Amino acid sequence: MNTRIILNLILVMLFLFAGCNSSKVIYTQDEEAIYAKPTIAVSRFDVRAVTNTRWNIGDGIADLVADRLVDTRRFMVLERDELEAMLADMARSSKLRSGQGGTAGRLKNVRFLIKGDITDFGQMQDEGWFSSKSYTVVAAKIEVVDVQTGRTIASRDVVARVKNKKDSEQAVAIETAAFGSLSFYQTSIGQATSQMADKAVEAIVESIDDEPFQPKIASVVDGSIVINAGKDHLIQKNAVYIVRPEPEPVRDPDSGDILSYVAGSKIGIIRVTQVMERISLAKVVDGSGFQAGQTLFLDSGGEAGQVAPVVQSH
Repeated sequence: MNTRIILNLILVMLFLFAGCNSSKVIYTQDEEAIYAKPTIAVSRFDVRAVTNTRWNIGDGIADLVADRLVDTRRFMVLERDELEAMLADMARSSKLRSGQGGTAGRLKNVRFLIKGDITDFGQMQDEGWFSSKSYTVVAAKIEVVDVQTGRTIASRDVVARVKNKKDSEQAVAIETAAFGSLSFYQTSIGQATSQMADKAVEAIVESIDDEPFQPKIASVVDGSIVINAGKDHLIQKNAVYIVRPEPEPVRDPDSGDILSYVAGSKIGIIRVTQVMERISLAKVVDGSGFQAGQTLFLDSGGEAGQVAPVVQSH
């Protein structure tokens, strides 16, 4: 293979994965085991920049950011068709904060909505005393919305700037490349887009706090309890869990913001009998009325069975 082609391929791979290899962004296997993965959705980015590009950059950059978020192993990312239906429900409902209306069922498991405005997508000149340099700039404003409250919890401007390649090479590549293709990422605009997406992901990760994973009952089959976690979340055979109702939000009476979640009174106690890769089986030790969605708290043998714990996620 031609040496130049090999070097170009290496350069492209470095641009694609430079941001996502940061230990601050990607969960390790141990971190995946102990932290929850909130479900997020990425909406189409609005294009505010003046550009005559033939690419659909609103959808293209949104898809790129969504893919990079998946790569972090921190989130469950909603598919685009599901997102469109969700946004339609949001538009029909004026009671998002109270959890009423058409959004309640669909939004129940979605924690955050990512929105974006593309503010720059093109060229700029950096005029110096003795020379002038040409750069490609891709910039966006990223917003993270808490779906449960409807409030924007973070708004960040992210900018990437890449020195332009030779005009002739750049023009040919831009004319023929498909957005997101290998040849696209060999251009200055592709490299700036990739870098901007990585910065957007870093901003999103910084805005969303890590929350400990809380196992739940996935189903009850013939009296046997199926737990939604196994070896992947370090569930241990013979571990004893207190079962409580699905956590209810505690809201600020003035603002309506969700302050935290309270799990409620004890329903019963279960003991793990079998641990598989992604699920576990348990038998009832005490109590009744077990249902899918109820939350499990490891029994420390102290006051856990009497005090309703406060949790941060649901």
